[in-house]
Amino acid sequence: LRRMNRTVSAFDISAVGVRKEAHPTGFNDITLELNIVSVDVTEADLNKVISMMGSYCPVSSMLKDDVKISYRINIMKPQL
Repeated sequence: LRRMNRTVSAFDISAVGVRKEAHPTGFNDITLELNIVSVDVTEADLNKVISMMGSYCPVSSMLKDDVKISYRINIMKPQL
């Protein structure tokens, strides 16, 4: 987002996963909730960053074939 010249006041991410029943008990699904406070970040900006994650994040790259990863995006404007 910095390279897109966006201003981020706060950022928080949380994850919830659903584990497999059988061994090995890895994850079936992971939902990442992105909470961001910004005056100018859009959902399209975050979707672009998410789509590029596989290239830059080795964990995302490792999980992409075996685990369904979904995202919940919450963008809030800063309070004055």
